[in-house]
Amino acid sequence: MKPNVASRTRRALAVAVGVWSVVSVQAADPASGTPQVTSEASNTANPSSVSPPIQKRMLDPMQVIRLPIARDRLTTVRFPGPISHLESALVATEPHPEARFLLSFHPGEAFFSLRALVSGAATSLNVVWKQQTYVLELVESTSPWLSVVFEVPPPVRRQSSPGSIDPTRLLGRLDLAKAYGLLRQQHPSAVAGVEVSRPNTVRDYGDYTIRTEEVFRFEADDTLVFRVVLRNKTSTPIQYLPASLMVRIGERVYHQSITDAGGVMPPGTDVPVYFALTGSADGTRGDLSLKNDFFVLLNRIPQPSAPPLAQATPVPAPAVSAVTSAVTPRVDPALASAPRRLPTVPLDPRRTIVVEASTNVAGPCYRLRDLPKALKPATSTFKKQTF
Repeated sequence: MKPNVASRTRRALAVAVGVWSVVSVQAADPASGTPQVTSEASNTANPSSVSPPIQKRMLDPMQVIRLPIARDRLTTVRFPGPISHLESALVATEPHPEARFLLSFHPGEAFFSLRALVSGAATSLNVVWKQQTYVLELVESTSPWLSVVFEVPPPVRRQSSPGSIDPTRLLGRLDLAKAYGLLRQQHPSAVAGVEVSRPNTVRDYGDYTIRTEEVFRFEADDTLVFRVVLRNKTSTPIQYLPASLMVRIGERVYHQSITDAGGVMPPGTDVPVYFALTGSADGTRGDLSLKNDFFVLLNRIPQPSAPPLAQATPVPAPAVSAVTSAVTPRVDPALASAPRRLPTVPLDPRRTIVVEASTNVAGPCYRLRDLPKALKPATSTFKKQTF
């Protein structure tokens, strides 16, 4: 009688499961007394726990990175930039009786490759990159990492508080942006980390245009410095408020934190202006990207209109009524026959003499009016007379 094929398959699978479930035991842990399970047996029992052969890790000079390396396959390690030095023991570039790992490295390159030469080998490799030392622990393994890519960790973003950036520092950022081209050629370290964008976009606002030529980003200060050019298209000067410069990004408006501008656009002239944006309105970081579409805005000062020239309006002569012309004024005969002359008044620097004149039918009449009593001297020979 032929054996059942299905039953034989089930028995074979059960045997296989039993074999792969065996765990090799090493020496007991002296602290807890529990046995330590080798990673190789554990990874075999649970294939999903095996580390992927391609790894991406963040660089940290205060942490040791363990690299599993195989005897029959290469492991390539890549850094973000050219490596300065490699230091290690039991690692050689050519086969040697005492070597435990074989290294392939060319000076000036940003990567190197490793291969284990002995089973169970272990050592450390120190990599010097950008004045920092990174320690790699090399161990021989049957589940190696075939490629390891190290990356620079992203910068820590700190929350800025209102007024935390000194205006002097912002002014220095404006000066650095103005001299960016020269500093990049002669002192590259002075502008290291500064991001630059040149959108060269032009916004037309009728009487004038604003061209955004360059935008500089300073990550540490969360500051964008703008270089814009204002052009007046009219024949008269246009005045604006330098402190009103702002940038609209989508639905948000960001106001300037410092500005280097004169406040006047001469007719038909290009005027360069520098200003900066720092953080957001609530005092936290804005983290604005240079890839945004920037709309630069400003507030104009309205020009006062010249008042119209006043025209002289002739004043008509007063009309003399018939009743007034028919009335004959009463004149004192003694005064009419007396000679008309002005009274003599003693000069006094503390006194103001007001002379009032009026005209009637009998002739001119002069009336002298003295100062108020509060301003009169104690003794006075002046008397009010009417002629």
